[in-house]
Amino acid sequence: MERFDFPFRHILIKNLFNVEAYKSLCGLFPRYIARCARPHGAVGTEGLFYKALIYGLRDEDCVGGYEFFVWKGWQDFISSVFNLSLNPYTAYSLHFHEGSPQSPSQSGWAHLDLSVCSMAGSSLNNDRVAIVDGVNYADDTWDEQPWAEKALRSVAMLYYFNNPQGPSCHGGGTSIFAADKSIYKVIPPENNTLFAFEIGTESWHGFAGADYDRCAMVQWFHSSPSYIVSRNLPKFQQMWRKEGRIFEHWKNKNLWTLDQDPEYPKYFSAPLNTVLGAL
Repeated sequence: MERFDFPFRHILIKNLFNVEAYKSLCGLFPRYIARCARPHGAVGTEGLFYKALIYGLRDEDCVGGYEFFVWKGWQDFISSVFNLSLNPYTAYSLHFHEGSPQSPSQSGWAHLDLSVCSMAGSSLNNDRVAIVDGVNYADDTWDEQPWAEKALRSVAMLYYFNNPQGPSCHGGGTSIFAADKSIYKVIPPENNTLFAFEIGTESWHGFAGADYDRCAMVQWFHSSPSYIVSRNLPKFQQMWRKEGRIFEHWKNKNLWTLDQDPEYPKYFSAPLNTVLGAL
C-alpha cells in the first residue's frame, strides 16, 4: 500500500485480489452493468450530466468476490488507515464509461464528493456493512425524507478492473486537482488497483476521459457530519467564508443544515453561524 498526503490524503493498493478472485469480479461485471438502460444523467444543483452507466449493487449481488467490499473487516481497515469513525452504511456501485479512439468518453469535472446523503438499508449485522437502499441517497433536504438518517461522505474508493491495458489505451483514470483546480496528477486505471481518499474541503478530483470502454467500482463510506466538521473545523470555516457553504449540494431548497444533526450538541455548544463565522 502506498500513502500520500498531498493535495489530500489518499492511498493506492495494487494487486488487491488474487488471480481467481479478480477473474470472478470481472466475469460478473457485464451481467450487472447490463441492467442499466441509460446513462446516469444530471448530477447536483448545477445539472452537470454524468454520461456513464451506473449500477447500484444490492445485497444479493454481493457474491463472487463482491462481498469483500461489504465485509466489516474491510470497513475497519479503511477506518484505521484514515483514522476516521465510520457509520454502518456504504454506497456501492459499478460505473461504465463507453469510449473509443474515434469517440472518447468525456472527462468529468472537478468536485469534492463532500455531500450529505440519506441513509437507509438492509438489516445491520456484525459481519457486513449495510448497502444504502430504500431511500433517495442523493437527498440533502430536511423534509423530503424525514425518517432518513443524514450522513456525510467521508471516504471514497475506486477499484479499477475489467479494462483493456496497453499503450493503445489512454485515459480512464482519476484526475487529482490542486486548490486552483489545475491537475496535480492522474491516478492511472491499472487493473486490480484500488484508489481511496479522505473526502474533505480539498479533495478535488474527476474522471479522466478514455478512448476505450472503462470499468470501475465506486464505493463511499460515511460519517457523522458534525464529527467530520468538528475535526476539520478551520478548513470548513475557510470554505464557508469563501463559498457560503460547507457541503456540495444535491438539491436547491429546503436544505438540511448541520445544526439539525442529532450529534451537533456533542461537538458544538454555539449556534451554527457562530461556529462557522458569520458572513
